[in-house]
Amino acid sequence: MENTIVKKIGSTDEFGQEVLPSREDVKGFVTVLLSNRSPKVKKDFHCVNCGRIVFNYFSEVRIIIIDEVREVGRPVDILCSRCKLMYRVS
Repeated sequence: MENTIVKKIGSTDEFGQEVLPSREDVKGFVTVLLSNRSPKVKKDFHCVNCGRIVFNYFSEVRIIIIDEVREVGRPVDILCSRCKLMYRVS
């Protein structure tokens, strides 16, 4: 099984929302790279700033890069609804 994010956060979800915000709305950027392994355990990724659950995922986090947006293959951009930190997940 290929690495996938379990749940993309939509605008009706209570934790965050998948959006295309303007630059003024985003307070910072974080790039999260996940491994290719796929354990059977679903995990929550908490915002590094405020602690709110931003998304759910399988596998392991390989690297977290704060204040940098990397060009990665097939990224998913997720905005923390509480502190407006943008996550690029791949």
